[in-house]
Order: sequence, then structure tokens, then C-alpha cells
Amino acid sequence: TNQQKVDVAFSEDGTGTADYLIVDSYGYSGSAMILYHFTIHKGQPVVLVSMQNQGNPENMYYMYPTNNKDIQEAFANIVNNK
Repeated sequence: TNQQKVDVAFSEDGTGTADYLIVDSYGYSGSAMILYHFTIHKGQPVVLVSMQNQGNPENMYYMYPTNNKDIQEAFANIVNNK
């Protein structure tokens, strides 16, 4: 995977200077903990996902663009007022 550090911040309206602006998050705990972060990246809607439920020696939190096309498309429709 492409593990690189990025600047992340929470934003109520999707504006700010961070690389990824988190406008909302949703967690699901079934057989595994899944946390979706709904973000704006360079003006575009991007849903990031993490299954990390504890710390690590790197003190990093790992998120990746989701492979769930339905969630990504639904978020893009919300952002684009469709």
C-alpha cells in the first residue's frame, strides 16, 4: 500500500487548508470495526476507511480510499447536490 503522511482536519463545511477535510464520520462494529471518514480532498469528495482499532508503534492512524463504490457514489451525490 501507499503509506504516506497527510494533513487531516475536521471541517464543518468542507473548507480549510488540510489535505483531507473530514466533514463526517461513521463507525460500524460487526465482525470487525469499520470507520468511514467522509472527506473533501482537493475539492473532491473522497470516502476514507479504516479498520484500525488500536494504536501501533508508529503512532499512526491508517486510512485508505474505500473500495465500496456505493458509499463513495452516495457521498459524491450529496456533495454535488444530486
